[in-house]
Amino acid sequence: MRGGKPEMFFASLLSISFEDVLSFWQRATDSWESEQLISIPFSSFVEETITDRNRNQFEEIVTKMFEQYKLSMSLQLLTNLALWIKLKRAGELVSHTQLAN
Repeated sequence: MRGGKPEMFFASLLSISFEDVLSFWQRATDSWESEQLISIPFSSFVEETITDRNRNQFEEIVTKMFEQYKLSMSLQLLTNLALWIKLKRAGELVSHTQLAN
């Protein structure tokens, strides 16, 4: 995710490690735009819906993130995360409905 002025956020799966991302960021010409780069290990949840099987794991990641960063999270980031989490949970309902039909 990225926050800036204006704040924009995104999540993606990468085939490289966070250490590699950090190294590229430190060498980038625009690295001065950010003071710090952090990684939240959402892993496959970026693309997958939440299921009964993985719900606890997803909720644990979200809870740890809020506990660690809550004081430095902007209202825009909190809003975007809330909407993303709601969307992920809604996807769970859709997938269960589709399975029932």
